[in-house]
Amino acid sequence: MQEPILEVITGCMFSGKTEELIRRLRRLEHGSRLEDWTEAFLVILPTTKRREERNIKKIFRQRVHQISDPEEVFDLLSPTQRVVAFDEAHFLSESLADVVEKLVKSGRRVIVSGLNVTYTGDPWPTMARILCKAEDIYLCVAVCAKCGKNRAVRSLRLVTSRELILIGDKDEKTEYEPRCLACFEPPTD
Repeated sequence: MQEPILEVITGCMFSGKTEELIRRLRRLEHGSRLEDWTEAFLVILPTTKRREERNIKKIFRQRVHQISDPEEVFDLLSPTQRVVAFDEAHFLSESLADVVEKLVKSGRRVIVSGLNVTYTGDPWPTMARILCKAEDIYLCVAVCAKCGKNRAVRSLRLVTSRELILIGDKDEKTEYEPRCLACFEPPTD
């Protein structure tokens, strides 16, 4: 049985957050003593349109659900699902912090993956609240697109937009690129 815990995987864009989440879930799958592991965990995605969603959906199939309100997870959850994973959690509302706390208190292992800071370098409100509650935090770093050092922790927006949410794409690195703190240039407007 899984120990109740809140784990957070965070970092900038292109740092491998989703890959780390998939790795952890596969490890759980292989280490499980359950006969039917398909019922043991639930993967939650926000309702966005990203190519990366196809990868996680392809791997975990019927265990993946998209939601717009964090409270929806309780309608999807079965008693046998002891692990709940949220990918791209920064796109969900701040109430996700309360939802993950309830899930942990109900005896579940919760793994949350998402950006820790916005394109301006400010904390994502949802992730800031979750990080304060986390018992285990894993910071993913990327290779800086400007200097090439393996310590990028910021996502530099390359297009002009004041929208907080502008969906980028892993395969078409046109909207964002990873930058280390020394090379990061926050927007001036």
